[in-house]
Amino acid sequence: MSEFKRLTRLIKAAIPRFPRSEDRQYQLSDAHMMITDLGMQMSPEALAFMTDDDNRLDDFLMNIYHLEADIRKKAVTEFATIHPDLSPKVYEEDGKIGFSVVHKKEEIVFAEYDFPPKL
Repeated sequence: MSEFKRLTRLIKAAIPRFPRSEDRQYQLSDAHMMITDLGMQMSPEALAFMTDDDNRLDDFLMNIYHLEADIRKKAVTEFATIHPDLSPKVYEEDGKIGFSVVHKKEEIVFAEYDFPPKL
């Protein structure tokens, strides 16, 4: 990651969030909170794996943006958690971690990550 990108992220994290429009811009700390909120559905190793890398958190946020565009509604509460009406779930299977929500009675897997096997 370039120094410019690091500086940009640092500045964005330091600036307080004021609502500029109806669309909210999520931060890495929001992704961390969303994943931590779902932590009871994950093994401690999977939780640590998901929250210890800024690139992974950034990718999770991109998946949240795509999810919101697909379902055409906000998926995240003002407390930076995935809305409980969407019944968020986490799956750990076959060396992968998957995140899903239920929208219009259909389960949608919106993010999937390769998870290193336990040693």
